[in-house]
Amino acid sequence: MNLYAKLTNPNAGWPYDEKRAKEFLKTHDEEEILSVLEVAIDRSSTAITLNEHGNGWNSVQFTFFVEGENGLEEYDIFMNKNNLPQIYKTYVMW
Repeated sequence: MNLYAKLTNPNAGWPYDEKRAKEFLKTHDEEEILSVLEVAIDRSSTAITLNEHGNGWNSVQFTFFVEGENGLEEYDIFMNKNNLPQIYKTYVMW
């Protein structure tokens, strides 16, 4: 199952994240659906790698989607109810 994202909150995150997101929107449509390669969930941050736009994106700036019966459906990357392999934790849970 593929995971997708849309840059919906460019003003969120650290100043570097905000600047990068705003630069991205200068050359891309704000409605563009982006293919996600991986989501690395850490204890204090979550890094996103997009298939065609590199790594180091902050998850707080995105809304995530998966393909559903009637098109794209919003998806909670932290619950990961479909156990998508591209979403993983970078820390050990005890």
